[in-house]
Amino acid sequence: MSIFKNPVAKRRWQRFRESRRGFYSAWILLALTLCSFGAEIFANNRALIVVHDG
Repeated sequence: MSIFKNPVAKRRWQRFRESRRGFYSAWILLALTLCSFGAEIFANNRALIVVHDG
């Protein structure tokens, strides 16, 4: 079963998938976007570990 009911959209998706650079770039952008959602854990306003020699 195809996601696209419209044959024009299906043809456009097939042409996009054939373009390796565009297809892989879209996957990389998606992965980076998903990773950025977890960036708040690593870069927030509270320190997770504090070492103080005093």
